[in-house]
This record gives sequence, C-alpha cells and structure tokens, in this order.
Amino acid sequence: MREEGLASYLDMPGLLIVALDRKGRVDYVNTRGCAMLGYKQKDMLGKDWFKTFVSSGDTKHVRKMFKDVLSGKSTLPENYENFIRLFDGTEAVFSWHNTVIRDKSGNITGTLSTGSDVTQMKAAEEKIRQNEKKYMEIFNGISDMILSIEMDGSGNFGRIIDANEVIIKKLGYKPEELMKMKPFDIDNDKMKGINLPKLASD
Repeated sequence: MREEGLASYLDMPGLLIVALDRKGRVDYVNTRGCAMLGYKQKDMLGKDWFKTFVSSGDTKHVRKMFKDVLSGKSTLPENYENFIRLFDGTEAVFSWHNTVIRDKSGNITGTLSTGSDVTQMKAAEEKIRQNEKKYMEIFNGISDMILSIEMDGSGNFGRIIDANEVIIKKLGYKPEELMKMKPFDIDNDKMKGINLPKLASD
C-alpha cells in the first residue's frame, strides 16, 4: 500500500520530479515530468540537466548555484523559478521546491527537485500588471481630481483607497498618508473646491 502511494505521488499530474547526481546529470525523472517536457524517460536519464534542459539564459547561474551547494559554499534555495527548455524548442517557467540528497555519512550526493509549470500563471500576472499600468497612466493623466473612497457597512464614507496625482498635489499629502485617512480627516482648507457626493443618510 505504501509503495502504491509513493508511485501515485511520483506520477501526480502537473508535477515534475527530478534527481540530479553530483555532476548534474539526471539520475531520476518521473514519467509525468517527462510528458510535461515532451521527452521519453530514456532520453532524459544521464543527460546534463543544465546543458540540456535549463534555458540558456539561466544555465550559468543555476549551474553555479548547484556547484556552490555541493561544495558547501551556499545552501540550496528551498523555492526557485527558472525557464526550462521543452522538447519542441519552446520554454516554460517552472517553480521548484528543492532539497539535497545525502548518503549515510551525511555527504551531499545530489539534489531532488519537484517542479510545476507556472507559465500560464506568470503570463496572467504579467497581463494584470500591464492592465494596472495602463489604468494608472489613464488615472493620473486625467486633469480632473479623482478620489476613490470605500464605503462602510452603513453606507458612510470609509478610508481613501486611491487618488490621482492631480488631487494629491492639491491636497499636499503624501500618497501613503492619504491612504490612511478618511475624507473628513483632511484639513477643511485643503478640501475647498472638492465636493464629495451626498450620502443617502445626509
């Protein structure tokens, strides 16, 4: 039963498991992981992981990190992300969880890493960043004063959650100061010419 459970874990969908020996050669890779990269297992075993599978832009840095771990100069980062070359020539971003493998004497004999493909997640995050950047460019490019205020559960004004550069300049507060305030915390003289909407309770 325990062996069946281990086998199931080693071939979990979406999980690449790879063990490297001290020379950085692939000592073990699970079949699911092979499929994720587009290789057959026999074509991965014994190959130099860094030369064959790590993106050329990351190879030098990742190999040095590996060697430093083996020599004791540094510890292996528990979590790490880098580009991996797939069989079809494309690249994917993998997020890794790493650990070292030791013999009975405590000597490091290699590394064991589990990785998941986070390419789509990274692309989605980048799209969100680009949209936020575009929003802020529009938001701060408007000549009118804009103050975004959250409402509390009673329908009253809560804290300020956003403000464009025009109103920040008029009010004279630093953005981080303004975001801690409610509209009625602002000095009355500074609020001249700024009309807040009427609330239903007013």
